[in-house]
Amino acid sequence: MSKARRAKESDIEQIVQLSLAVQKLHSNRYPELFKEVVSTDELSDFFRTLFGHHDHYIFVTELGESITGYCWAELIQTNESPITHRIRKLYIHQICVDERYRGKGLGKILVRETVSLANGLNVNHVGADSWSFNSRAVDFFRSQGFNSHNERMWLK
Repeated sequence: MSKARRAKESDIEQIVQLSLAVQKLHSNRYPELFKEVVSTDELSDFFRTLFGHHDHYIFVTELGESITGYCWAELIQTNESPITHRIRKLYIHQICVDERYRGKGLGKILVRETVSLANGLNVNHVGADSWSFNSRAVDFFRSQGFNSHNERMWLK
């Protein structure tokens, strides 16, 4: 059975290759929001900066020397206000499993590792969102126990 581990800087190039699939999916649907062509150098630099932030976490699954999936999450904290309580959540920005390894439980392993981290960080909840067009992601998160609690709408 595969396990997840914290990503290392030496994993960045493989994470970038996987993230290109996420970028393409989003840019095809929302080209006004997401860049179609992304420089792998810029993406590498972007992910490299995440390793310098104590509130960002990246987990990977691997097969031999190959990264088969990743999950990038961020600890987000908001202070108490007259309207809301103080909130600490671990927010999943991206999760991606190499197309060749989908359906083998790797996404579940990545989510489980993220939830384990969240338990250690004493957060209120683990959050994730998905674009409504991406039914595969919506179904995946629901299969992992995530429930909808907010719906965002746009008016153009």
